[in-house]
Amino acid sequence: MRKGITALLVLLASPVCAQTLEQQERLNQFDKALSALEDLKSLSTKMTNTKKTQCLTAVANQRFCECLATNLPVVVDFVQYVALVNQTKEDLEYDKQSKEDKAIIDNTRKARDMCMLVRRND
Repeated sequence: MRKGITALLVLLASPVCAQTLEQQERLNQFDKALSALEDLKSLSTKMTNTKKTQCLTAVANQRFCECLATNLPVVVDFVQYVALVNQTKEDLEYDKQSKEDKAIIDNTRKARDMCMLVRRND
């Protein structure tokens, strides 16, 4: 009789255990994803601060540099910014660039134009 009850309990508990394991696995995956997002946010903040520091060293305008640091494409640092805005599209061989690289060039120049308005209002 006791074996029958134990077997019944094991059978009844099995789906609950499996569900709990699935839930634990999902929670683990969620935790990993959350950790990866936090790492990405930290990296983004570090890159933004680096851009701002580079800009301040060269330009010494707080508002302009904050604007650039937050509006430049993620992959563009201040040194690359200077190169991209000081060359013509012909110099950059714009027509030969990939769609993604054209977007980076265009967005860098848009950030410059927007941030120059901020600078003029100082």
